[in-house]
Amino acid sequence: MIIYLAAPFFNPEQVATVFAVESAIEIQGHELLSPRRRGPILKDLSPEDRRLAAKKVFQTNCDDIDACQGVVAVIDDRDPGTIWEMGYAYRASKKIYSFTMHDYGVNVMLQGCIQGHARGVAELVEMMKRIRDGASLEKVKLEAAT
Repeated sequence: MIIYLAAPFFNPEQVATVFAVESAIEIQGHELLSPRRRGPILKDLSPEDRRLAAKKVFQTNCDDIDACQGVVAVIDDRDPGTIWEMGYAYRASKKIYSFTMHDYGVNVMLQGCIQGHARGVAELVEMMKRIRDGASLEKVKLEAAT
């Protein structure tokens, strides 16, 4: 499956989470589209370069969501970009899987659009394995509601 990673990567903790999620996805054989890797990283640019690159970054991210079959969204820190990407992916009929390193559950609006929710890297690895193998995620989805 081609998976797009929606996640903030603005501070060291977020970057460490993104590295762990990228690895969990790829170790199970999925193709990954990660904005962090595709760059540029806007926060690292000068204000002028950021302004010039922003439109391209936005379009690349939209194109990557259009090209993927599923989205893994890191819901920690309630990043507005990640939330927007989830909404865009939902409208595009993509499968969405949420992830937290902080043991967060999901609210009713997210429950309505996700196929599964993983708390921690071990659960994400298992979820990615089950997706790869075509197994049902009903148990994972039911756990997301709690």
